[in-house]
Amino acid sequence: MRGLASELLRRMPERLTTGDASLADDVKHLADAILAGAEFFVTRDSNLIAACETWIEAEFGTEVLRPVDLIQRLMPPAPPFRFRSEQLEAVGLQWEKVASLSSRLEEAFVERTSSEKGKAFRRRLQAILAKPSEFGLQVLVDERSRLWALLATEQRGATLLVPILRVGSGSLGETIAFQLVRHLRWRALEQGADSISITDQALSPALRSALHADGFTGQVPRVKLSWLASPDAAARAITATEVSEYERINWPQVLIARDIPVHIVPIQPKYARELIGYNDTLFNTREKRALGFARQVVYFAAPKGVQEVPSRVLWYVSWDPKGHKASAVRAVVAHSRVVEATTLPVETAIEQYRAIGTLRTREIEAHSKNGKVAVWRVEDTQLLERPIDRATLDRILRKHDVTTSKITARRATPGVFDDIMRMQPRWAER
Repeated sequence: MRGLASELLRRMPERLTTGDASLADDVKHLADAILAGAEFFVTRDSNLIAACETWIEAEFGTEVLRPVDLIQRLMPPAPPFRFRSEQLEAVGLQWEKVASLSSRLEEAFVERTSSEKGKAFRRRLQAILAKPSEFGLQVLVDERSRLWALLATEQRGATLLVPILRVGSGSLGETIAFQLVRHLRWRALEQGADSISITDQALSPALRSALHADGFTGQVPRVKLSWLASPDAAARAITATEVSEYERINWPQVLIARDIPVHIVPIQPKYARELIGYNDTLFNTREKRALGFARQVVYFAAPKGVQEVPSRVLWYVSWDPKGHKASAVRAVVAHSRVVEATTLPVETAIEQYRAIGTLRTREIEAHSKNGKVAVWRVEDTQLLERPIDRATLDRILRKHDVTTSKITARRATPGVFDDIMRMQPRWAER
């Protein structure tokens, strides 16, 4: 705590710290709040508020504010979810191997909400580092060397064991927890595992909530994994709502032959790169994202009829009107699930949803009609292993009596989605 308190004091403007000696005591309480994962630190000390207002929340996830400001903050309707994908992009996350312990690492990830002792945590880390051939210990850092997650894994047979699973505090910590749990699934499947077992006994509330939402069960959270759904399990998910829930907790499994609404949505390459993670270049010019692509994103469009929820989206990447036509993609490259759809005034849509979208304010306004914009929140976007080119897509559309126009988003049939999925390599191997 003392180290963090000293750091906070150094970051404050010198004109305030030299003129107000009480700030040296205030930072100790502030450091305690940060280490406890507090989202707000409430005070009437105007000097403390002024000393922190430009950097404290962005750096440590804790906002310093007056009691009246907190009341006003809590009075308006809360956003519909806390996941903020723009934060994942903004801070430049990457995994680094941990080769030795440091007091900074221990202080960042000891889990105080479960009354974990620092010495006990240190012994666990030392035991893991003592067996580098069995365990991998990594820390998630941003471009400013801030620590956001700590992960230790061990592959034992067909099970990926996770003896250490920690995230940083604050709103970004919650976002990382949500994303990290899905990243664990991907990592396990890529390593050939068929289950994950979380053996860390000091999980934070944010991680326990994220694990539960992702289908992990039991006092020692565990989940079974498979690329493809078993016939027995799939038979229990029939309605659109049942299928959506099944696919969410059994990712990356996808069920077909279900009566679920489908839309084909054209999207320009420049937006597809950010929104759905599609790379249309010969070389991967962007670094691989440390936690994969955002689990939830938002698509803004002109209001048009009623959008059923849940439903599916097939993303058709078109071409850049300002680019050369030879660089056009013209293919279905990914699919997602629509889990929320609404039409809102532009200002409200920007306030509530811009945090998980890719469009700028003026671009959202350009999609509006009569001052309103349609908002689709989609989750679990998966890139197709085999993109479906325009000619193949047109054949599928004509087979199912769907117009081949791709100028705007349009309704398709469940059979279109099913045919596209059956053309993917893993379905062919089934």
